[in-house]
Amino acid sequence: GISDAFDVTLDNAFGKNSAWIITDDKLNILATPASPPFDLDGAGPGTCLVWHLSYSDGVNLDIANASELEGCYSLSNPITVERIESRPPSIKIFPNPANYLTFIYFKNFNSDLDVRIINMQNAEVYRKQVLQTDLQFLKLFVGRLPSGVYIVKVTDANNRTITKKLIIK
Repeated sequence: GISDAFDVTLDNAFGKNSAWIITDDKLNILATPASPPFDLDGAGPGTCLVWHLSYSDGVNLDIANASELEGCYSLSNPITVERIESRPPSIKIFPNPANYLTFIYFKNFNSDLDVRIINMQNAEVYRKQVLQTDLQFLKLFVGRLPSGVYIVKVTDANNRTITKKLIIK
């Protein structure tokens, strides 16, 4: 969902015609974009290879695999892009239920966070800004809060909010 567009500078390209080809690691053609920048957001996880093709008339580009190219052409060295599956941000609260102390563990966040604890009457009983540099965990002393069920809300800089139930004994 976040653009990963990148630009390419081409040096020493020869040939009457020119094209860009993006393949997977088995040379299956995924796209033939007109020009950079290239955004591989829809390609999914795996390896993408970005090639420049210089060619003469008569080269058939209606093929499924770059290994099927025939005719007079020159294929550049590929630019290899490893696409990894992004993991959604998450939180874990432990121990839960808690008596006196609990921890909120943060996973896969990449911005500052706003952490709130809200009681069942929808009143905010705790709020803290957590800086990106401190994103491993938050230590909470909950012994002064009345026993009951609470909602922990963690919101990142992109306004994504994760909520979890916290029980205090």
